[in-house]
This record gives sequence, structure tokens and C-alpha cells, in this order.
Amino acid sequence: MMEWYCEYHRFHFQNLVFTFRGSRLIPSSTPLSLDFPARSVIDIYEINTYKYIKQQETLARSKKLAELDKYAKDAELLQAMQDKQEARARSQGQGQGQDQDGVGNNTKQGGHDEPVEVEDDEAEVEYLHIKLRGKDTTDEKIRVKKTTTVFAILSHYKRIKKISADTPVKLEFDDEAIDPSMAVGETEIEDDDMLDVRVG
Repeated sequence: MMEWYCEYHRFHFQNLVFTFRGSRLIPSSTPLSLDFPARSVIDIYEINTYKYIKQQETLARSKKLAELDKYAKDAELLQAMQDKQEARARSQGQGQGQDQDGVGNNTKQGGHDEPVEVEDDEAEVEYLHIKLRGKDTTDEKIRVKKTTTVFAILSHYKRIKKISADTPVKLEFDDEAIDPSMAVGETEIEDDDMLDVRVG
């Protein structure tokens, strides 16, 4: 059938690709082996066009898988934070000056002059004191562990500034954006450093 088509239209068989329902046909294929219905449509492509289409399909599939992988990692990160919150709430109870993510809520005397503590659930850990400066040039002082994620810091900043949860916010250090999934210890942030918060 394929050879007949090429001879009838004077095409070189090697330059064409025949497909049925998205699958490439081979010369030995028969209607019976492919379970052709009474009426079938066979798509015919010039070989370079077929290769290009397949490349685009592969790129689209890879992009989709990368997006799904990112969403899965974000979901795992959020679930881990929720699990830590629940465990902390059970062990420490409520009403001890912490918000729902275990971040101190700056209610000590002196207001913003006292550093807020992020993820303080261990006795013997190394802390870094950092400042967050937003568009209003107001500094928010926080104390974090090296295992604290940038995502947790941004979530805390959104709460104290009453920023909507779906508003894009990023943290910059030396004019470079920091990956939210990174822990503080994985960055070049040091004690007493100033970080810029970009909203929107």
C-alpha cells in the first residue's frame, strides 16, 4: 500500500513517513495487524517534517514533566511545613507568641527592634540574624537557622506585611534572586546581612 502510494504520486518511499493514530507504520504492517476500522485515515508526512513534529512533542512533554515535578516538590515542601507546624503546636501548645508557621510575631517590648525568630525548635543550633528590607525601607529583623528555607522567610514576611498569599514575592541578596527552595545555609548569607524583598 505504501509503495503503491509512492509510485502513484512519484514520491521516494524513503522520504515519507506513514502514520496511523499517531503510530508510525512499517512496510510489513497490514490492515489486519493494525486492526483498521472500515474507514481509516493514514497521515503522511515528509520525513523532516515528521522529525520536527516529534521533536516538538518531546519538548512539550519534557516541559510538562518539569512543571509537574516542580509542583510536586512545592507540595512536598508545604506538607513538610504543615507537619512541622502541627508537631510544634502539639508539643508547645498555643498562645506562646508564635503564628501558625512557628514564626515569632514581634510582640516583645521594642516592637521591630527585637529580632523575630524563625523555626526555633531546637536548643543547640547556630543562628543568623538578618534584616529584610522592603519597598517601604522598613527593616524587619529575624533570627533564622541555617536549615530555614527562603520560602519560610517569605511566608513570614507576607504575614507581617499583610500581603496576599498568592502575591509573587522574592528575596534578593547582592541584587540576585534566591531560590525559595534553598536553605539559608546553602546561600552566601551571613550574620547581620541585609536582604531585599521584592513584591510583585
